[in-house]
Parts: sequence; structure tokens; C-alpha cells
Amino acid sequence: MLKKIYKNIGWLFLAEFVGTCLIFGINILIARKLGVDNFGQYSFVMSFVMFFASIADFGFNTVFIRDISQNHKLAKKYLEHSLLLKFFSGILILLITLISSRIFARDVPMMFFLVASLYVVFNSTNELLRAIFRARQLMKLEACFKVGERIIFFLISFLIIKVGINSILPILYTYLASSLLFLFFIIVFFNNRIGRLIFKVDRNNLIYFLKEGWPIGLGAFFVTVYTSVDIILLKILLKDFTQIGIYAAAYKFLILAVTGLGLISAAFFPVLSEQVKSSKKPPIFKQYLGTVFLVAMLGFSFLFFLNKEIVNIFYGSNFILSARVLSILSISLIFIAIRDPFTYLFIAQGRKYVYLITVGIAAIANIIANIIVIPRYGIIGASWATVIAEFFVCIVTIGFVVIRTPNES
Repeated sequence: MLKKIYKNIGWLFLAEFVGTCLIFGINILIARKLGVDNFGQYSFVMSFVMFFASIADFGFNTVFIRDISQNHKLAKKYLEHSLLLKFFSGILILLITLISSRIFARDVPMMFFLVASLYVVFNSTNELLRAIFRARQLMKLEACFKVGERIIFFLISFLIIKVGINSILPILYTYLASSLLFLFFIIVFFNNRIGRLIFKVDRNNLIYFLKEGWPIGLGAFFVTVYTSVDIILLKILLKDFTQIGIYAAAYKFLILAVTGLGLISAAFFPVLSEQVKSSKKPPIFKQYLGTVFLVAMLGFSFLFFLNKEIVNIFYGSNFILSARVLSILSISLIFIAIRDPFTYLFIAQGRKYVYLITVGIAAIANIIANIIVIPRYGIIGASWATVIAEFFVCIVTIGFVVIRTPNES
């Protein structure tokens, strides 16, 4: 069992490593080509759109993986109903994002938000389709599709940047185009493998998805809040894209590390979901916890002690102020490594409201902390606010483990 899990982790790491490195490379080229101010604008637009991205998911992907891991025959029926709900949630996220952008960011062209929002909607659908691979522990196929999409994105973006750009809009168009292309490929693939999708609506199935998904979806929104709200509040409170650019450059490295931890969780989650059916304490959990903690400590050590060298090599001397931000943000990895396995255990057990409460507290803590510290301490304050939020969610998660609340239905 462990051999298969680590093999799946290997495929996920390969896909995410290649994909993240390609995206990271484009981010560096954007930063070097367009400068700190434009990189700040780019980071703000992506963070603003991602702030609402969880609405497009609404927890469907997690419910999808959990249930199909336990019964593979549900795949076609679940896929049809999930895609239908994705369509309506996609329209909702598009409207909310565009309206909100006119309230909080009138100095940024609306077209930036429109293109980025469309990318988020289509990419969310891509992720849902790839969830079937993950539920069936076919991470190799998921890796192939994901790497292919990122390679196409990188090649087009690289050519655009080399030709010369003075705006982030062409990069946003490339995000959208590559996502649409591979959405088409995946739909064709599934039509051939699991049969033609006819979207026969079952009211009970729709209600089930909404009932099971909304706590996880709302929880994902809270997660997005405490990972994105700092950049949004930096824009609102400081009105300075240069400061956002410096902060975002450091934050990209934290996201890189957290992505690695997320891949470990993704590989363990299907097996964890299977084992909770027969055991309140899944045998695989100790290995899961130990693997996440080891990787997190390696990431923390690297980012904390080599922050200046990392920033200087990748971004150049113009971004050297990001080094101090990076050293602070890296502390978050310690708390993430402790609470993340328990969070996934709660979801596998059906204790979705525990998950919702923990991340909700983290989101509120991060918003309050940022509002207090950003006006006085700027990006350094925002960095510590992120650490504080992760600390709070870690403490609350451990609290739910200790008090052993009953499993929820």
C-alpha cells in the first residue's frame, strides 16, 4: 500500500514540480521584464480573482474524490452532476469578481479581471475532471495532462515575453487559452473512456452534492481568504503596487513549498478515505503525518536560512527586500505541517464542519491581523499576520483532535 502511495506522490510531485517550475519561471520573467510595479499589479489581479475561485469549486472536487475512492461506479453520474453545478458556480464567480473589481480596484483595467476570471472558471472544471484520476489513484494520467497544459502555457508565454510586452494582459490570455485547450482534450478523453456525458439530472444527487460540498467549499473560501487577503489588503490600505510586488515575490516561494505539502496530502487522501470506513484511526495516518512534517521542515530550513541568496538568484537585486519577508513567511510551514494531515482526516471522516470552523477562524484572524498591522508595519506586518493565522488554525485543529468531537454525518 505504501509503495503505491509513494509512487503516486512521485507522479504528483513530477507534475507539480514541472508545472510549478514553469509557472515560477514565467513569474520571474514577468518580474524582470515589467519591473516591481507591474509585477505587483499582476500579483494583485491573480490574488483578487483567486479570492473568489473557491466558489467555482464549492467543495465538489473533494466530495468527488472521497466518494469515488470508495465506489468507482459513481464516476459518470457524479461527473455529470458536478459539471452542471460547475457551470452555474462559474457564472456566479464571474459576476462577483467583475463587480468587486469595480469597487476595490478601479485603477486596474476590467479586462484583466475578466480574462483571469474566465481562466479560473475553466481551470476549476479541468481540476474536477482530473479528480477522477486521483480518486482512482491514476496519478500518472493526471500528471500527463497537467504537465502538458503547463508546457503549452510556458512556451507561448515565453515567446510573448521575448517578443516584448508592456502589459500583463497577454500573459492572462495565455493562461486562458492553455486551460481551454486541455479542457477540450480531457472531455474527449472521458467521452471515450466512461461514455458520452448526457447530463441526466437527478434532483437527489444535486442536493447531495450541495449538502456535502458547501461546508468544504466555504472552508476552501476561508483558506483562500487567509492566503490571498494580505495582497488585497496591501492594495486597499497602502495603494502601492511596488510593495505588493516585493511581498508577492517572497510569497511565491511559500506557495511553492505549500504546494509540495499539498501533493503529499493529495496522494494520501484516497487511501485515508478508504481506511476510515473500517477504522477511526487509519493505519496510514502516522506515515502521512511523518512525511508531511519532514518535507515541511526541509522547506522551512531552506527558505529561512537562505532567503537572501534565493531572492537575489531568482529575482535580482531590485527585489532584495523580499528576503526578509520570505524568512518570516517560511515559519508558516511548521504550523501547516502539523495541522494539514488532521484537516484531511476530518474531511475523510465526514467531519466537514470541524474543517469549516478551523479555517474560518484562521481567515478571520488573518483579516483582523492584517488590518491592524499593515497601516503601521506594511509588508513585514502582513508577513507576520500570515504566520499568526497559520498558528491559530493549527491550535484550533489540535483542539478538535484533543476534545474528540463525534463524527458528523
